[in-house]
Amino acid sequence: GVAQNSPSIYWYSSNTETDPFVSWITSMADMNPPPQSSSISYGAQETTVSTTVLKSFNTQAMKLAAMGATIVVATGNDGASTSTGDSCQCGADSSSKGSSWYSSSGGGAGAKSGWSGQGYFPYFPASCPYVTAVGATMGPEYGNPEVACQSQQGGVISSGGGFSTFFAQPAWQQPTVAAYLRAANASELTMP
Repeated sequence: GVAQNSPSIYWYSSNTETDPFVSWITSMADMNPPPQSSSISYGAQETTVSTTVLKSFNTQAMKLAAMGATIVVATGNDGASTSTGDSCQCGADSSSKGSSWYSSSGGGAGAKSGWSGQGYFPYFPASCPYVTAVGATMGPEYGNPEVACQSQQGGVISSGGGFSTFFAQPAWQQPTVAAYLRAANASELTMP
């Protein structure tokens, strides 16, 4: 997001950088003081990001949060896509896809080792528990009520979402997520 009439810094990472997420957040955490707020409008499906990058980014985001900095991250443009990145196939079997931590040898902080099955996969770094994930909305620009962007309603994109298979679900989210899944009649969705 961009705030009018406020100082802004644009950070650019080249396509040749091996870990632009970690490079950026480490630079932010090394600033004294760090920026009070940052907005990230890019990401990658969490299952395609290495365990090292997930852990490193999370550590730096935790440090920034402890210093009072806010990081707002876009949830992605493909809905709650499968682990292959194909939107509109949210229940697809994901047990044979994804990165190495997604196999029986892996497992992140709080994730089941060897988790496989079906699910709704978020984009990283929006899945990091120390950032605020923000989805796109539509409607007011045409005088309609505001709703989440969704291609089924005429949106150009479908705002992202899903459940991390790497980061543990925070305790304060558990009752809300359980109620959501009950209301959505999502008994077939295997939670990590």
